[in-house]
Amino acid sequence: MQYPKHVWEQLKNLTADDLMSALERDGWKRDQSNGALIPFIDPATRNRVIIHYHPRKTFGPKLLKSLLEDIGWKETDMRRLGLIVGEKPTVTRERIAEIGDENPNGQLFCRDTEQPGTDHNQYVWELLCRHCGTKYGANGSDFHHRKCPACQGGAPGIPMLQA
Repeated sequence: MQYPKHVWEQLKNLTADDLMSALERDGWKRDQSNGALIPFIDPATRNRVIIHYHPRKTFGPKLLKSLLEDIGWKETDMRRLGLIVGEKPTVTRERIAEIGDENPNGQLFCRDTEQPGTDHNQYVWELLCRHCGTKYGANGSDFHHRKCPACQGGAPGIPMLQA
């Protein structure tokens, strides 16, 4: 099973103690054992999982993924048991200008197209030249110094998808 990055960052530091206490909170029963191999049985499904116990040691990635797959916990179960916290982080787009803003070269920000731009993490904005009325697309990061491609000798605009 592939885990989202925000989940795996929390799970990869899981110790045997953490995993065993989570199993017990979830209703799994510890079976008879000797030594470092500790079996747990889920009374509802009769599934059996063996934990390799070494105090305060974390598991290797392959072993941990295999154990979690055998246990069958989903992300919601891990959150309920306190193994992970928080929701998936949301990416917010910080805007450097508002619709209607005009740059020093007379270029007006008309709308954000939600179309990916040509610069890293940028989106295409529709700009309007106040001098000649040309509408064209540009990366949002270029807005403050952008010149019109038609009348001011600026770089060619980015083709925009229809709204």
